[in-house]
Amino acid sequence: MSQENVEIVRRARERGHGDAEFFSPDVVYRPIAIWADSQECRGLDELRRFHENIAEMFAGLRVDNESYHDYGDAVSVRVEFSGTARASGVPITGKVFVVYWLRDDVIVRVDDYTERVDVLKAVGLSE
Repeated sequence: MSQENVEIVRRARERGHGDAEFFSPDVVYRPIAIWADSQECRGLDELRRFHENIAEMFAGLRVDNESYHDYGDAVSVRVEFSGTARASGVPITGKVFVVYWLRDDVIVRVDDYTERVDVLKAVGLSE
């Protein structure tokens, strides 16, 4: 079951956030506070809109899925990103840990973290 969850998340990330095949219509997304619009998103439309806004804010946005970790009902992905802020021209680089929570082969919640230790706490483990 867990490896299946990893594959679901991998395919969801390849297709883009908000694909109804992989996400619950009531999905909840909690982005990290560094994003300009870091409010909790509820539902597919808000999730799609959030990611569209991020893509519009950065020129040449590049997102690399570095590693996937299986935690049963949760899968974490270490993501590296880079681009240039359109408003200021300032280049950005960073990483985020994204935790996908699944139920019945569908992603029901997505939480962003800046530190791996917070991911481990979220999934009920410690370092």
